Amino acid sequence: MKPRILSERANLFEPNVYIHILVEISGKVSPKDLVYAIKTAYTKNESTMSRIVLAEGGTAYYEKMEQSGCKTFVSDKNWQDIINENEKIPFALDKGELIRSFVIPSQESTLLLIMAHHLAGDGKSISYFVKDILSILSGQAKSFTPLTILTKEELLGNYSFPLKVRLFLKSNNRRWNKKNVFFSWDDYYNIHNSYWNKCQSHILFSKIGRASCRE
Repeated sequence: MKPRILSERANLFEPNVYIHILVEISGKVSPKDLVYAIKTAYTKNESTMSRIVLAEGGTAYYEKMEQSGCKTFVSDKNWQDIINENEKIPFALDKGELIRSFVIPSQESTLLLIMAHHLAGDGKSISYFVKDILSILSGQAKSFTPLTILTKEELLGNYSFPLKVRLFLKSNNRRWNKKNVFFSWDDYYNIHNSYWNKCQSHILFSKIGRASCRE
């Protein structure tokens, strides 16, 4: 059964729901080994082994793939420039590209930049993905993590919206159903390109912790 996208449905066609995490790894790290760890981490998580499928009636699902559509690059560019360049390139969600990883080596340390679409997971999920990469890099085994998303029953049973919110949602859904309009992948790419032709991120950086990998 394909996991249906419900709670994150609003993020599907948003042009700017991205999560960025920058990791500085001190010590001598082989870019080749880090790339291997990243690609292995992709295969160990169901979300990064899935693509987004639009079905009849506008519903959307995760569909597991044989190979991950997520990408990995080795770059000598500044990490901020990488973000500004890549935020203008839409994630190919329909081909399984939910994460882009960038390895930026230098003499004293290596930077790992993760750019993720929100459908790959929230900020906490992406931090766990980084942990997977570092664990694999250090030689630890990693078990497969299945995709876990909220179901309609969980949403209706565990969450109670205020009356005004429920009335607002009911009114909007009624109007939307009358229009009977469903967006396509062409709409997704056009919305993204239109937005980023006019916008550019102002990047704020906050250092949280430190990762180390030494011989």
